Amino acid sequence: MNFNEAFINALQSDVNLTKSIQIHHYLPIFHEVPNDIASNLPHIEAFGNITASYPYYYGLSRFQHYCLIYTESGAGTLSFDNRSYTLTPHSIAFIDCRETHRIEIKQSPWNYTVFFLAGGPTSYLYRTYINSYQNMYIPNAASSIGQMISCLYMQLEKHSEKHHLHARLLMDLLFELILEKEQAQEKGITIPEYLIEIKNDFDSNYQNHFSLDALEQKFHVSKYRICREFTIYYDLSPIQYLNRVRIKVAKEALIYTDKRINEVGSMIGFDNTNHFIRLFKQQTGVTPLIFRKQPPAYSSFH
Repeated sequence: MNFNEAFINALQSDVNLTKSIQIHHYLPIFHEVPNDIASNLPHIEAFGNITASYPYYYGLSRFQHYCLIYTESGAGTLSFDNRSYTLTPHSIAFIDCRETHRIEIKQSPWNYTVFFLAGGPTSYLYRTYINSYQNMYIPNAASSIGQMISCLYMQLEKHSEKHHLHARLLMDLLFELILEKEQAQEKGITIPEYLIEIKNDFDSNYQNHFSLDALEQKFHVSKYRICREFTIYYDLSPIQYLNRVRIKVAKEALIYTDKRINEVGSMIGFDNTNHFIRLFKQQTGVTPLIFRKQPPAYSSFH
């Protein structure tokens, strides 16, 4: 039985429930791996970048794989082991698909990257991951997790035959997840809810106009406290974080679309093209036009 057949057999949802849900919305890209790799190393059996709209949902059970879900924008919900997690932008969930769980859209459109894993020490790394932190983790702004996920996805998509490289990148990603979370636990970090809401708003609605005065009015917290506490927990001021999100989206648009420079700037919230170009160069060292001409590299989306 191939991956797609096994996946369909493990689906708990009725995929014919509504015409707006088609079976291909569930299926990631199958990645064929040699038997010696599959037997000895952690590996990716399928991967995909999913853009979901309402009423997207599915349930899985007794599927002999593990799953990583990394949310780019929008939001989803993971229901698992009598718990529910909101999958906000830049969060990552690690799931044992043998256990019954449900994935459902929460904020449309929900754009997420998914990897289905198997082999080698994957089960041990999964147990280590959830030992103290349950199934979801939200990296801080300085984390390299998003960058590592982008790199792994790009290598799978463009160089499907480089199995040892994929295994190394996957191991690096899993160990980085575990180590980052251990460090967060040691620091006893508990982020105030209003800061999480601000960050999520930046992640999902980066094209909107934001100001510290407006945030102060909305959350009834002084803008000086907002700025100070946001910097403590996310290592960047609110505006610096927002602009980092915007430039990350701009990089993707420059590489993967034919939008003009002014269109990219407008898309991420900059009506002044010159201001967009100056900020882009400050953060990347090159102008948007030069960046577009360069081939994607490991650091392209950091």
